[in-house]
Amino acid sequence: MDASGARTASIVPALLADLVEAAPAWPDRLDYLITAAAPLTADLARRFHSRYGPRLRQGYGLTEAVNFSFTMPLLDDTDFRTHYLERTPPVGVPLPGTELHLESGEVWIRTPDLMTGYWQDPRTTAATVTDDGWLRTGDLGELRDGLLVLRGRAGERINRGGEKHHPLDIEHGWRRAGLTGRFAAVAVDEPTLGDDVALVATEQPVPEVRTLYERSPLRPAVVQFGGYRATATGKPQRRAMSRPLAARRLAPARYDRLLRHAAATARHLLDSGTDDPALRSLAEHTAARHAGTGDDTVLAAYDFLREHWHAPDDAELARAKARWRAKLLAAWPLSVHGELAAELAARHGVEEGPVPWGVETRLDGGALVLLPHGPAPGGPARPLGPLLSFLDVPGSGGADRWEWLSRQRDGGTSLTGCSVLRAGRHDAGGVLWARHPGSGPNEHMGATG
Repeated sequence: MDASGARTASIVPALLADLVEAAPAWPDRLDYLITAAAPLTADLARRFHSRYGPRLRQGYGLTEAVNFSFTMPLLDDTDFRTHYLERTPPVGVPLPGTELHLESGEVWIRTPDLMTGYWQDPRTTAATVTDDGWLRTGDLGELRDGLLVLRGRAGERINRGGEKHHPLDIEHGWRRAGLTGRFAAVAVDEPTLGDDVALVATEQPVPEVRTLYERSPLRPAVVQFGGYRATATGKPQRRAMSRPLAARRLAPARYDRLLRHAAATARHLLDSGTDDPALRSLAEHTAARHAGTGDDTVLAAYDFLREHWHAPDDAELARAKARWRAKLLAAWPLSVHGELAAELAARHGVEEGPVPWGVETRLDGGALVLLPHGPAPGGPARPLGPLLSFLDVPGSGGADRWEWLSRQRDGGTSLTGCSVLRAGRHDAGGVLWARHPGSGPNEHMGATG
């Protein structure tokens, strides 16, 4: 640029991040850089600004309309901070001769530069270009202070039980909550809601992601470390990232009923002279009273616990426990853990039968490890904890998902994560997984884009 006397140059965000890291001296005659081809995050804009000031403009365009259709004005320092650092950076205003129309949030463009059509593909051309010359871009956007702000692709919008969330908005919120580095919000299939939210992290330490999970107003239902994918220009490939992920939720009212029943049973046993820390923690969770025999298998199992807590531990009780153990593991809510584990295994290309609850299970020759688990020890009230312990169910002590994930990452696992089972405000555990590289046909799933 120095040699040619360039006044401006285009750059994609992926290279812009490298430029800021390398921090070369700014060429004397260069007025600004213009960035396009992938979203510019406020975090990257902030790092650029701290190094070079407000000498950056964002643009937007599509190949179908010959490169740029929108550009940002060159702003002074105050306006740059307002538009680029404090909010999602906009892509600007239409170039002369270009028109903008927002159709149900989708960006439509009409310009003299518009293509004639896709080569030998009239069907796709008709679906993309209207009869009166508007290009349906597939991008979602809105106007803010007269400037176009993109909100992601129409096909990437997350419909969480009727709540519409744009991935870029979610990511912006997570950055405000303190998450740093490169990450992505993606949609994940959830049978009841339709979609739920997943976080795909990269180099972030597990404690940093845990802090976000515990404090963010919009908690991800799935967290995965590794597997981030992007195009050569830096656009996140959200659909590709979502394919190996799965989510489930439990009915909140049903889970509340379980919690009340378990707490009432715990109080009854404490009143009978039992002094058990797990029961005491559960009993203090709610003031609701026992309302009779449960109709669900898990509630009936708690009635069995209440009746036999003080019974002698003999062969007859052992046989009865074994029968209840088999019933409980096949019933709600533990059956949902099994369904989630089975779907995760299938999405990772592994189908080797059921995954037992609470036991670390290696599949596909050890390439995939799954662990269905309950809430972490020492966390919120665990309504199944005393029951699982009484019935001698393996893994009844639960698993701390964050410690397990930290061990996987410290051990060099390239891809690991957890799907969290939630019932309203309650954390009901979930399923942990890790894929070990080089030991199965789907090794590529742990690669980064």
